[in-house]
Amino acid sequence: MWHVALHRRLDELAPISAAWRELAGGVPFREWDWFRAWWQTFGENATHRMPRRQLFTYVVYDDSGTVAAIAPFYLEQRHDLSRTLRIVGSDAVCGEYLGILSQPGLERQIAETLANHISRDHPSLFDWLSGDPRQRWHFLEMAPVANEDSAVEPFVAQMAALGHEVDRRAADSCWRLQLPETWDELLSGCAKSHRKALRRAARRLDEASTYTVHHAETQPQLDQGLQILADLHAARWQGRGQSGCFAQPGLMEFHRAATAGLLAADRLHLYWITKNARPIAAEYHLVGDDTLYVYQGGLDPAHLDEEPGHLATLAGARWALDRGLRAIDFLRGDEAYKARWGARPQSCRQWRVVAPIPSARMRHRAWRAQRQVKAWLKSRWSNLRRAAGDVALPGSWRGTSWRPNGSFASPLAPRRETTVSQ
Repeated sequence: MWHVALHRRLDELAPISAAWRELAGGVPFREWDWFRAWWQTFGENATHRMPRRQLFTYVVYDDSGTVAAIAPFYLEQRHDLSRTLRIVGSDAVCGEYLGILSQPGLERQIAETLANHISRDHPSLFDWLSGDPRQRWHFLEMAPVANEDSAVEPFVAQMAALGHEVDRRAADSCWRLQLPETWDELLSGCAKSHRKALRRAARRLDEASTYTVHHAETQPQLDQGLQILADLHAARWQGRGQSGCFAQPGLMEFHRAATAGLLAADRLHLYWITKNARPIAAEYHLVGDDTLYVYQGGLDPAHLDEEPGHLATLAGARWALDRGLRAIDFLRGDEAYKARWGARPQSCRQWRVVAPIPSARMRHRAWRAQRQVKAWLKSRWSNLRRAAGDVALPGSWRGTSWRPNGSFASPLAPRRETTVSQ
């Protein structure tokens, strides 16, 4: 027998933080420290401007009081008065592999109970006439969710069975590289042209008198490394007329809070490379049970001839091999360098569940029509680009970068600075 409790305050969840870490399955983006830092920075008490947000996290307990599952949601009310349940850790922070945390093997049993409970929390006409509709929801959105996530699939299937419309769309793939035992084996799995660049980078890194890799192992070193990362990231984007992701309100505050907990839990690998004592590259990686997650990076644009991106990624791969990790996850995005490393795409999805009430359905149809129009415009612009060559983006799309596949990516995307072609 399962019991579901809705928690709307962070201090109510602190007592189950140990169980939370167990259910996270070794994925840093699901960890309690990541969740807590995100909510403290971007939640209802955020000091910078945000949509109205309220914690709305559901916890499933068994008869003995053991935590069996956690749905780490928050309720967001937009300017149009729509209310959407989202996963804590998404948005500007760009968490990956988000979803419902569940005890392995019990996902389907728990999904029915959880869906039945959450389904009752959508607004009804009675709520509007006699209650407080702000506590109810119109939409439930989960993204990005790995295709193989065994907890989300049965949950949305049950929501559909209860009369909710479900919208499922493909999201950008995450790219994962399975690590062999040795560096030579790893190198042999890379594209031939990439092997040459990596050998050149390895020779540079081995010049100890010129290049040095610095690892953040204490809080002062972490503070120093984060600032170096932010400065390099900003310098790279400023050369393109953009400010970079760390200029977004609250983002540095979030990362300072999240990395402090991750460092203490040995879930963080933040390092920077200097040439003659000057920082030229920095990387911010997260560590799972057997995986290194390549989250963020920065380069000195004045030293691109040194190939700092290759140096930084090479240093991370060596560290992962030395630590005995089994995989490197380059996260979302179809950048060409990931395939050159021998990584393989892992499909992800984005889910939208619609409350079975007229107002939610009408809003959803308008949302879907808007997406279709945007997709058509991007397709048309892609054709124009191919026909006319490289031209400036329209003002309404300023602040995006063009991808060869015809899609657009925000320059505020908080990862993979080191993947830019050098």
